[in-house]
Amino acid sequence: METFWTGGIVVVAITQVLAFILIIAFARELGVILVRLGPVTARPTPDGPTIGERIEALELSDLHGRTYNISACKTERLLVFVSPTCPGCDELLPGLRTLGAEFGVTPRVFAISSKEGTPGDFDYAKRLAPHVPYICDPGLHDRFGVHTSPYAVLLDHDNVVKAKGVANNLQHLESLFSLETYVETHDHSEHQEVVVIDGERSNGH
Repeated sequence: METFWTGGIVVVAITQVLAFILIIAFARELGVILVRLGPVTARPTPDGPTIGERIEALELSDLHGRTYNISACKTERLLVFVSPTCPGCDELLPGLRTLGAEFGVTPRVFAISSKEGTPGDFDYAKRLAPHVPYICDPGLHDRFGVHTSPYAVLLDHDNVVKAKGVANNLQHLESLFSLETYVETHDHSEHQEVVVIDGERSNGH
């Protein structure tokens, strides 16, 4: 009987040691995966307007001639700087379009290209339509200190920079703000941005 209990204790001890080794091995592999995935939030850069800084008024025209008076927005808006020659931007497009569609009533997500109406720009604009206006304005990249794409800047209703950073995927974009909180705390019917289209002012629908 004593031999039986002794053998049982040895088996339990060996099992615990093996379980401990497996846990260590899994933890190591998880660490390697996380390192390869990189940061799960947008990585800010020191160039351009700083967080908390208020920028000047913005009025931008997309490839279809529609003009958006972004400074008249009464809600937050996200500027995503892209380039049709950037592989990371191409991979981001589906997520960017989905994010734009989540906002509904008026466009609050804008794609800003570093090019000037190239065939790639028109392709991007088509893929993002109708939820994300596509702006070709290389000067904005310089104005916001954007030297790599994709990059995103989140502005509040007072044109103050709330967050910014390199955004290689949808998770990085969502890290700049809480979309769930945004949707729950904003009434779309009361907060519609002013859009200037062909010289006429109207609520953006």
